[in-house]
Amino acid sequence: MLCQKIPHQQYYQTASEQQLTYVEQRKAQEALKGLNEATATADNQSALTRAQIEISIAERRGEADYKEKENIAKGIIATGNATATVIKATGEAEAEAIKAKVDAFKGEGADRQLQQAIAQLIADAIIKSPNPIVPNIAVQGGTAGTGSIVDALLAIALTKQVPNAAPPV
Repeated sequence: MLCQKIPHQQYYQTASEQQLTYVEQRKAQEALKGLNEATATADNQSALTRAQIEISIAERRGEADYKEKENIAKGIIATGNATATVIKATGEAEAEAIKAKVDAFKGEGADRQLQQAIAQLIADAIIKSPNPIVPNIAVQGGTAGTGSIVDALLAIALTKQVPNAAPPV
């Protein structure tokens, strides 16, 4: 019986030693893997550093673009607010002027102001009119040789022939 126990014990001891060997080999392989990764990282360190710097530069450019767009938007908003303020002030001023005009046509002196407004409109129409108020040629009735239709036609014909001549009266 003693003989049988020894080979059995050797079998267990060999198995135990193999397990320890496998564990050590696995640790060695993991260490080798880590070493290989470290070596690859070291070999590519300049490329990795360059990539990290490029990423950092891209981030900063993006932030700068964002700030620039943000400032442009703030400028547009400020311009819009200023324009709105001007439009509001102009509208309020026009409303006050219209109210003042309406109030001016109420109460004492309203008739006089209305007459003045109408007279101004008529004067403006006369000034802008292409037709003269007083005719260039006057035809009067009278004795022979003065004021006949023939005299009027003759005066019109002469006025057209001499452009800057004063018309006969």
